[in-house]
This record gives sequence, structure tokens and C-alpha cells, in this order.
Amino acid sequence: MLSSPEIWKEFFETYYRNELNKLAYKIAESSLNSSSSLYVDFSKDLAIYKGGKLAEELLENPIEVLRHAERGLSVSENIYDVNLEGCKVRFFNLPQTRKIRIKDIRSQHISKFVAIEGIIRKVTEVRPRIVEAVFKCNNCDKTTLVTPQNYLIDPPSQCDYCKRRKFILLLDESRSVDFQRIRIQEYPENLKGGEQPQMLDIFLEGDLTGKVNPGDRVIVNGILKKLSRGGRKSTNLDIILEGNSIEILEQEYEEFEITEEDKKKILELSEDPHIYERITESIAPSIYGYEDIKLAIALQLFGGIPKKLPDGTEIRGDIHILLVGDPGVAKCVEPESHVLMADGSLRKIKNVVEEAIKSKNARRIDDGFYAYTNHDIVTLDTTTARNIIYKANIVWKRLAPKKMYRVITKTGKVLGVTPTHPFFTLENGKIKIKKAQELQIGDPIATPSELPVFGKRQDLPDFKLPITKTSPEFWRFFAAVLAKGKIVKRKIVIEGVQEIVLPFIKNLNLEYRSVKNKIIINDKNLIKLIIYLGTTKIPDLLFKCSKEEIRSFLEVFFKLKAKIKKGKIIIEGNKKLLKQIQHLLLRFGVISRVGNYLTVLNSTKLAKELKINAKTKDSKIGIPNISKIIEELKVLLNLNSSNIPKSTFYCYEKGIREVPK
Repeated sequence: MLSSPEIWKEFFETYYRNELNKLAYKIAESSLNSSSSLYVDFSKDLAIYKGGKLAEELLENPIEVLRHAERGLSVSENIYDVNLEGCKVRFFNLPQTRKIRIKDIRSQHISKFVAIEGIIRKVTEVRPRIVEAVFKCNNCDKTTLVTPQNYLIDPPSQCDYCKRRKFILLLDESRSVDFQRIRIQEYPENLKGGEQPQMLDIFLEGDLTGKVNPGDRVIVNGILKKLSRGGRKSTNLDIILEGNSIEILEQEYEEFEITEEDKKKILELSEDPHIYERITESIAPSIYGYEDIKLAIALQLFGGIPKKLPDGTEIRGDIHILLVGDPGVAKCVEPESHVLMADGSLRKIKNVVEEAIKSKNARRIDDGFYAYTNHDIVTLDTTTARNIIYKANIVWKRLAPKKMYRVITKTGKVLGVTPTHPFFTLENGKIKIKKAQELQIGDPIATPSELPVFGKRQDLPDFKLPITKTSPEFWRFFAAVLAKGKIVKRKIVIEGVQEIVLPFIKNLNLEYRSVKNKIIINDKNLIKLIIYLGTTKIPDLLFKCSKEEIRSFLEVFFKLKAKIKKGKIIIEGNKKLLKQIQHLLLRFGVISRVGNYLTVLNSTKLAKELKINAKTKDSKIGIPNISKIIEELKVLLNLNSSNIPKSTFYCYEKGIREVPK
């Protein structure tokens, strides 16, 4: 077994130095240590320490490993030189594989470290529980210490001094801790048909007591144990969870204080002549349009009638409550949809939302959750119709309606949305909003023609290589591996790309050999890095890299994989890889279509931005439904078509042909 007090001491002093000092300060100030705990993020820190082996041992042998951890904590160094004896180590954020539904608990889970999620149904009062009993011999008055087993106290079989068997329990001299018993129930919404929700009793001790109330939604992490039911010799057993930590998913509203800075800002806003517009714009800013409705809501919200009493005292009008309805009226998409972050990364919206909901800011609503967050994302500026970086401050997770809509564009983009999800479209040259349920086949919808979002050089995982950060050279090499390489018997084999990969290999002094038209790389650390990044898709790391790095990757990948088919540049590959290429091309304004293969639609832009030349023609990418506005502008501005062929101008006016971008 890897676990030992020394290993845990090293872990705490490496990853939790600041927390150790805070814990020591708390103990030094309060002179109490029995109710102090150090919280460890399992997935973030422990899972990567020692290759995850220590984390595995905790999950499989929690009783012994927890004993090592608490002993290691007690001898960990801190700047206050305080003894941390008696402090507890509590683990949270367990992996999904350890989250078990109560109905799925089996004997194989006994004595394992697990996470149970549900609703608190019953909470007992906090009472002392004896953890070290003192028995006095009735004959010689000598005392014996006994540690309870399975929450039961058995007196000593005989006195060590006089061998007699009668004892008295000395309650005042016995050591006890705070104890509470709670009962957790499965979520009703997860049940099927007439299925009844199952429950589990949880035992809490020390600083975990008194933290939850009936109705709270929580995740309790701890050790599953078995207890005898109906008597010491009964073969029927009950299962309980010995709680190690509690993650509260829903909290009551808290009071907050207005700072001097807040007061100053409020007074400034009170003098703002455009305060009505500001309030109106702050209501559902992600929903385009509906200015009249938003103004009506703002006036209702602050439209209380002031009263003036006979003695001259004024009472301002009451502020009304704004009831926020179903968030589906804004933008609700399916969990697998991707969100483009300001740093260039693409994240599944379900991961962004789940991460926020697991925080302490989550709030429960009728059929889901919402949580405050702080993400910079790329979105559409509704006034300029251009992409901007915008702050997302609230996320929602709701039960999906019975009917969802899947919108598929001609370029192969797919989006699953709620029926009321808005799409921007053009009618007679003007931007209009249509709900998903109102769209017809052939309707034009607005999608980005360019996403100029770029990041910076990224840190590479530590595989003991001479390089620690990404670079254009690294991504040129990786593109060659992805396009023409494979891993065979723990070796990287790349065919026909010597001029691309050899400079990178030689610069790092890596071990390789050349056989005919192939480069064979034997460096174990580089192989580990390539396996870690993946050989069938583009690593997430690249999406956060700089413009030059992404350009270098695409240049090499197109050079090695692109073909000409029916006068178009195409790339073949798996669907996920093609979708990734399609997105990266949009960073440079290159539009493509994904079907059975990826087709570049504006190769002129490809040649300009990525220096990839081919004798191909661009597809016609025009602006639809603007013929009427062309006619209106022609009359309004007294324009003529002297510089445009009459037949072409006629086609634009009548909508026969789309106006090029």
C-alpha cells in the first residue's frame, strides 16, 4: 500500500500549505481542535497525486487510509507551530463513478468510499456519542479504556488487575463527540412509474453536525458500513453511511451588506438622466428586442405609489417583486451543445452548468437549478450584429420540454433547442427573430461567418520533455502525426513528412530512425504526450492557443490531408475531427460544410489566411431576402446601377440572385 502518514504529510505540505496555516491559526485562536477539519478536493488535487494511486486506495480502503491521512495531518508543519492532532481530513468532489443511487447500493459497496446525493428527510438533535468509554472495576476501582465497535459499547471481559467481571461505566470521564443522525432520500424526479423513493441513514460527527435541514439537497461523501438489525446475533443487516463531508447543493437566501462603494454607485445612478433606459436594458439582456415589454416590467417593478402623511413624513412606494418565468424564452440548448469561451476553448454547456451548480451559489427552482457564474463567452452583439466578448453571470439547468427541435444548417451545423429558442433571420432585408418552432425548411438563419478568437501559448503536460509550452513548431509536428502518423508497438511512425517533423525532432534531440519513407520515433516521453493528447481528434489545448499556432496546425494538416474533388478542396476523416476543423477554420473566416467529408466553400479566404492555394472556385455565399430593401434604398438615396450590369442589378432587386457578402 502506498498510503502512509509520511505520504499524506508530503501531500498536505505540497498542495494545501495555505489551508494548513489557516487551520493552525483557527486552532491557535480558539484553543479548540476537535471540531476543525481540512477539506481536500478529490478530483482536482488528490486524483493527480502519485498518478492517482493514493486516490484509488482511499476509495477502496477508506478506513485505514483515512487513519493515515489524519495522522499525516497531525504532523504536518505550519507557520504557527500548532499541533494538529485530532483534526479531521474531509474529501469532496468525488468522481462520477463513485456517485451511487441509494437503490443501487449492494454488498460490494460496503466499506468503500462513496458519494450519495438526495434530499434530507429527517434530522435528529445533536447529541454526544461516546468514542472512548472508561469502565471502573467494582472490586479494585481500577479503570479500563474501551473503544466502541459498530456504535455499541461492550464492557471489558475481565479486569486486567483483579480478573473480576463487574464494571461501572464512568460517563463523566468518557470522551464523547457531537453526533447527529440524518436520513437522505432519492430525488423523486428520478423515479420511474410507481417506484417508491428509497432512503439511507447517515451518521455525522464533529463539525458536520447541525449543517443541514429537512428539504436540503446535498451530496454526502463517506464510508458505507453495515450494522446488525434486531440484535447482536441477527443475520439481517442494515446499511448506514458514515459521513466524511457534505456538499450542499441548495442554500437559503443570505443577508448581504451594502458597502460604501455600493452606496456611492447607487447615488450616481440616481442622478443618471438615462436611468429608465439602463433599467430596461438590464432586464433579460440576452433576449433581443421586446423593448416595450421590458419597459413595462421596469415601470411595474419600481412603480409603487409614494404616500405623504399629515405630519409631512413621506413614505416611498413599495418595490414590487419581479417574477422570472421559464428561461426557455431566452436561449435553452441541449447539454451536448458547445459554448465558445473568451480564451478560445470550446466547452460543452452541460459541463459549464454542472460546474456552477456544484458551487455554493446554486439555487433550487421548480424543475431544476440555476446558479450564478462568471464566464466570459463569445456572443452576438444585437446592435452591431458582430461577435463580442460578454459576461455570462447566470446558468440554468431545467427539465427538457416534451418536444425539442433539432436545427440543421446547410453547412452541417446541428443544434438541439427548446421550441421557444430564438433565431435571427432576414425578412425583406431586416433582422427578425423567429422561434425554433416557427422556422421552416429553407429559412435563412444567422450564424457566424468568422470567429476571430485566439488565446496564447499553453502549458504542456509534464512528461519530462525539453519543451514545457506549446509552439507553432509543436503543432506542425502534431498535425503531421494526426494526418500521417500512427502509434505501433509503443513507437510513433510517420510516413512521408520528413521535411516537417525532422526539424522538430532534431531540435529536441529525440531518438528516432529513418526507414525508407518513414520516420520512427522511439522516445517514450513523447509517445506518452501524444497518447495523452489523442491521435483521432484535435486536442482541446489547441483551441486556446495563439493565432500563429492554430494557423501552423491547419497549414500542415491541409497540406497532408486535403484533396480536390469536383473543383472543391475537401478533407476526409471522422465526424468529430471534421467538426473541429470546421470550427478552427472559422477563426480565420474560412467557411466550410461538413457532411461525409469537409468541403471548403471560400477557398480564396483559405489561400489568403492559411497560404493554401488550389485552383478552385468559391461557392456563392450571399445575403438572402434583401431585394425589397435594395429597392427602397435605390429610391431613398437616388442611386443608379451605372457600375453594375442591368441584368445583375435586376436579379438583386427581384431576389432572383443573392447579393454577395
